Amino acid sequence: MFISLIAADIYLAFRDSISLIASGVVIAGGVAAIYVYWSWTRFARGEWTIRNISFYSPEAVKRIFHIERRTWQKAAPGETLPIDTLKVMGEDKQWIPVKGLTNMTLTVNISPAAVLVNFVIVNPNIIPAAVKEVKLTLRRLSDGSTYQFAPSHYGRKEGVDLPGAPARVQLEDYWGSILIPPASCRAHRLVFIPAPLRPPFASDSDQIFTELVAGKYDCTVELTLERLFTLLRRKDKSRHITRTIDLNELAVEEWKQNNPVVA
Repeated sequence: MFISLIAADIYLAFRDSISLIASGVVIAGGVAAIYVYWSWTRFARGEWTIRNISFYSPEAVKRIFHIERRTWQKAAPGETLPIDTLKVMGEDKQWIPVKGLTNMTLTVNISPAAVLVNFVIVNPNIIPAAVKEVKLTLRRLSDGSTYQFAPSHYGRKEGVDLPGAPARVQLEDYWGSILIPPASCRAHRLVFIPAPLRPPFASDSDQIFTELVAGKYDCTVELTLERLFTLLRRKDKSRHITRTIDLNELAVEEWKQNNPVVA
């Protein structure tokens, strides 16, 4: 009887300890989740700014930046791509279609007009944050013409100097994610190239940016933030930082002379 009472006491004590530990874990997890969400919200409301914007003509892009565009095709199972998909130069200097391809990838160098934006993101918290998508929109105030750009290259401060490029900036391919260290205020440089606006956002005034025109522009960088909780079914939060610039005829002439225009 005495042994049974001792066993019962041990069981109750063990059960209470497990319950206490589980309660502590749940409380600690809840506090951590609240803090992480509060930190993410605080990060999303941070004081972010655009420092400067540089415009490059296609010839300047060809001289300074190395921009590639990749396209790929894949045939249906059991089929091949059309024979005019890819051609090679024959001995007689004629283009010969290649037969029997099931897939292919083409890489070409392109030299579009480009815009380099130097902006600052502040993360006041003790946990890192991330921006998973960035896009740039220019709107000319005089007629409402709108131009959209997609990021192509990322600039790092520790780079070597390149002729015509921003000092001490090394350009690398942009892979669609920017990690923001904790407790940091860091400048980021992205090279943007023209990209078409797609419905439902496109309108009759939207165009592909091919040349610089004098006038006032609203330059808006939209940054989509990486969600901390993937299980939450909520729309990705984004931030817009905007700067108004005024480009005069002298700036346009510099652009036509293939010199960078900094605003």
